[in-house]
Parts: sequence; C-alpha cells; structure tokens
Amino acid sequence: MRSVATAGAARVGVLLLSVLLVAVTNRLAIDSIGLDAFGVVNLVVTLSALFPFADLGIGAALMTELPNPTRTRAQINDLIVRANRVLSTVALVVASVACGGGFFGAWPQLLGVEDMGFVNSAVTFMLLCFAASIRLGTGARVLVATDRAHLAVISQGVAPVVTLGATAVAYLTDAGALAYAVAAPIGLVAANVAAFCLAKRTTRLPLMRLRITSPLPAGRTLPILRHSLPMLWISIVTPVMLQSDRVVLAQWGPSAALASYAVASQLYWPSYSVVTTAASPLWPRFAAIRARGARILRPWLLSTAAFAAVGVILAVGLIVATPLYQNFVGASAASDVGELSILFALLLICQAAITPTFALFTAPSGLRIQAIIVSAALIVKVSVTLLLLGPVGAAAPLYGGLSAVCTQAALLLILTPYLLRRM
Repeated sequence: MRSVATAGAARVGVLLLSVLLVAVTNRLAIDSIGLDAFGVVNLVVTLSALFPFADLGIGAALMTELPNPTRTRAQINDLIVRANRVLSTVALVVASVACGGGFFGAWPQLLGVEDMGFVNSAVTFMLLCFAASIRLGTGARVLVATDRAHLAVISQGVAPVVTLGATAVAYLTDAGALAYAVAAPIGLVAANVAAFCLAKRTTRLPLMRLRITSPLPAGRTLPILRHSLPMLWISIVTPVMLQSDRVVLAQWGPSAALASYAVASQLYWPSYSVVTTAASPLWPRFAAIRARGARILRPWLLSTAAFAAVGVILAVGLIVATPLYQNFVGASAASDVGELSILFALLLICQAAITPTFALFTAPSGLRIQAIIVSAALIVKVSVTLLLLGPVGAAAPLYGGLSAVCTQAALLLILTPYLLRRM
C-alpha cells in the first residue's frame, strides 16, 4: 500500500496547490468576462474529459502488462512501440476533426451554445491540444504502471501553474474570452509533456519510437485487443456518465444552471482526482498479484475500507470549503451552490468506496464485466437526470449520478464473489 499512500500524498500536495491556483485563475476570469461567459469557458475547457477513450483502451494493456513479472524486456518494448503507432494515428485523426469543425464553424451549434465570438476557435484549439496529449499521454500511464505514480501526479501540478500564467497574461492585457478559454488546454499539454519526459528519463522505454511492423514473432507479442476492446467501451461510457453534465445543462437546463454547476463543481473534481490518483497504483499492484497467483481478497478489502474513509474526509472538506470558494471567486450570484456541494459530497463518498473494486477487476474477464456495469449505470444516470431536470435544475445530474453509482455498487456486490472465485 506504500505506492498508494505515496501517490495519494503527492496528489493531496498537488491538489492544495491546484485549488489555490485554480481559484485565482477563476477569479481573474470571472472578473474579466463575467459569470455567464465563465460558464461557457468552463464547458469548453472540460470537453477533453469526455474523450478518454481516444487511446482506444490501449492504456489498459500497458497498465496490466508492464507490471507483469513474466514479461520480457523485448515484449514490453514491442508493446510500447505498437501503442505509439496507434496513438499517433488517433492523434492525427482528432487533429483533422478539430480543424474540420473549426473551418466550418460547427462547434457552437454542436454544443448548443452561442459562439459569443470565441467558442468555435476555443474548441478547435482545445481539440488540437487534446490531440497532442493523446500521443504524450503514454508517459503518465507508464509512470503509474512502473510504480512511479507519484511522478505522474507531480507532473500534473504543471497544468494549474501554466494555466494561471496564461490567464494572468490575458487579464493584464485585457484580452477577450478566447484567451481565457485557451489557457487550460495549454496547461494540459504542458503537464503531459512533463509526464512524458519523466517517463522517458526514468524508464528508458522507447516512448518516442515508431515502427510499422513488429520485430517479434506473432506468438511472442503481448495481446492488446483483449484488454483494449472492453476498456474502450468503458472509456466511452464512463466520461459520458461523469462528464456530460455541463452539456446536458447547456442544452436543456435552466439558463442559470450551467453557471451554478460550474462553480459548485470546482472543488469536487480536484477531490475526486485525489481518489482516482491514489487508486491508480492499485491496478498494476492487483495485476502483479494475479500474475503471481497470490491471494487478493485481503488487499482488496483493506483498500476498500481505506478509500471509503478517505471519501468521507474529502466530502466533509468539500461541504465546508465550497461556500468559501464561491465567495472568493466572486460568484455569489450563483444559486443553489450549497445544495449542489452536499450532493457532490455524497457522490464522492460513494465513488471512493467502489473505486478499489474497479481497480481489482482489470483482467480481460473483469474488464468485460465492468463494461456491462457501467453501461447499466449510464442508462440509470441519463433516465434520472432527464426526469429531474425540470423540477430540480442544476441538481438533476447529481441525483442521476448518485443513482448510477448505487447501481454500480449493487451490481458489484452481486458479481464480486463470482469474479473472485475465478481469479
């Protein structure tokens, strides 16, 4: 559990820095462009979170195979090179789509918002930065898989620093909303560059190498598809379930709902990232335990108890800090933020409690079960959100999220004994 504690401690440190820097960044943006425009900027800069499936699930193969002690160096190098080839192709496709949508001015209409003089250009730029991050994202996965999760976390601290710097330049030069919208994508690329460089330096793996064909015989190459296909589906469904709230509110919610949600969610996402980052070493750790044939029940139970406790602590801090944050950034006009913070806190506790179980079932059979579970949860989330959107406004996606997590927990409770017997 030391790697989990190290990653969690690193994330807490980066989180504290990030919360401070993000609060200052948002204060500058709201003061300069207003609360309504800030809500749209927040929608644009978080769009990339909808597309973690852009790596086609290849990250699952890296996270599972790299810590496996039975794999040779030649097999690992070959896996990295094949992953590089696929991710470079995906990055080119995303960049082409970004330029095409920007050329035809399609992005504001697709998002259901007015262009406001910057949305089309901002989305195009964000997607180009995202394309670069797809290729560079191998670095963070390799760091986690090789028990260097704390370095991956530390590299993430580059993003808020660079974002604040770009925002400060926009504020001092009295730039328009476009300058604030491109600040976060620039920070995203900077953080991925930092992780990529750290991974290349510390692991000496061929992260830059590209090759059309594999030098190894077909029987010796490590499998990608049996990991990547179910993970691809999970990576499509999960962000739609977790990150589509702003799009739903922009399309069908009350006019003030998007701004209220944007303010209330600012402390939730960093808190949730503490949970997911601390849990990231569990994937390669559980994969190594499975490869050795050791018992996995006790580590899983201890992890579940620890993460549930962490979720409670973070939830209490979230409820206390959100009103203070709202006043600090000058968003007192946003309504229902107190209620939203309580719902975010409950959601955080539930998510933290089930996170180790998802990290446990990362073998191909477990990933297939996960794909079924998240699909059921998505159906519940969408149904509840659309049903409650009119009566409760900005809180509807959170009630939907709580219903979805409860669905996941119930299915995991039913299926976990069966899967443990098979492992």
